[in-house]
Amino acid sequence: MKLSKFTNVIEIENGVILHNAIYNSCVKVYSENCINIIKDLETNGDVNLDSNVPFIKDLMDLKLIVSNNYNEENVLTYYSNSAKRKNEFTLIVTKQCNFRCPYCYEDHTNDIMSWETYSNTLKFMESVLSVSDSKYGVISFFGGEPLLEYKNIIKFMKEFKSMLLKRNDDRIWTGHITTNAYLLELNMTKQLADVGINSYQITIDGLKENHDKSRYLVGKIGSWDKIIHNLEQIKNSDLNISLQIRMNYTVQSLKQMDEYTDFLIKNFNDKRFHFYFEAVKDYGVLNDNDDIEICRNESDIEEYVTNIARSKGLRLSIMKTFCSPFGIECYASNPRSFVIDYDGSIEKCTVLLNTDEKNIIGNVNNKNNYNLDIEKLSNWTSYNLKNVCKNCSVVGVCNGRKCPLSYESTEVIDDNYCGLVKKIYKESVKLNYV
Repeated sequence: MKLSKFTNVIEIENGVILHNAIYNSCVKVYSENCINIIKDLETNGDVNLDSNVPFIKDLMDLKLIVSNNYNEENVLTYYSNSAKRKNEFTLIVTKQCNFRCPYCYEDHTNDIMSWETYSNTLKFMESVLSVSDSKYGVISFFGGEPLLEYKNIIKFMKEFKSMLLKRNDDRIWTGHITTNAYLLELNMTKQLADVGINSYQITIDGLKENHDKSRYLVGKIGSWDKIIHNLEQIKNSDLNISLQIRMNYTVQSLKQMDEYTDFLIKNFNDKRFHFYFEAVKDYGVLNDNDDIEICRNESDIEEYVTNIARSKGLRLSIMKTFCSPFGIECYASNPRSFVIDYDGSIEKCTVLLNTDEKNIIGNVNNKNNYNLDIEKLSNWTSYNLKNVCKNCSVVGVCNGRKCPLSYESTEVIDDNYCGLVKKIYKESVKLNYV
């Protein structure tokens, strides 16, 4: 017998966790004798074990240990091919934004989605759903700042729900908006909830001083006070929605991480609020005048931030998916995921919007089968794992697809490339099972 190549041994206080990244099976082990068996398996690989011993039988049943001839590469391929991935549609309803965040990679222009494009998007979505057996879906609105177009979003969602009713389509849908929340007043939130928008991602970059340095309106006017007021109004309502508060942290805001997490606990200790932390990235738009210092050694800092948040009881719900099979796959690698730009372009990646030809795979306004380029689509969704990935113990959660774009362009996959994935995975296991 041997440890499954997808089984990870994670040390915890007074014991270890065994977790399999493909089967999502897990046991916590505290017995010294059992821990010694695990260490023997780690050290020697092939160990003669008695399958009649209850502990060994449990490990076998959970596929935490497998026979020496067990073909795990084929198992990975099977689960990857048969995974029930969601239908995902992201609409870029406007390129304009009321913010001018210095780290934003988008060019803010006055381009908005026409109603004709909304209507053709609905037809495209119907064509995708007609050949998809997935029972779950997400429809997201992105920008720019999508709430600048909230009236059209409401109108579109009514049309979308009408289309599902006509099709007798009983899929379960999540309506989601990524917004800076400056316009997200309570009355607007109620109107959006009425048409099925029940999920939000909102960015708050730390306490007021740091947030207002990186999340400001045109003219560098701070946004903290208005956003916090809006969120407090929502918290005091009975709306059944989910709000993920994201923090893009910098060297400066890390210095106030304790105070910031205390603020979140004090003001948003509500089951509808969840939290997520990620380092600010430089997409080539930052300059010295922005007064923003990018964090280096991101994987170490991510672990530090997560430990602070977890120790204070913040709900890090997004991390629950990070130890699930294929839970860290990028949406762009999902064959059922499409981004519809304001001009009708069908794309795969929101970072490359209208900037790279390989990202544009069709257009909903083209009546000839949407001019869908299957070869381009397949380049995002179908590729072979590199050899080093096939033997990685956490490949089951990322499947080499955390970022399809960078994976294809990176020659050497090593801990410098995927160290953050491994740390996020291990922290997620601890969060879920300790």
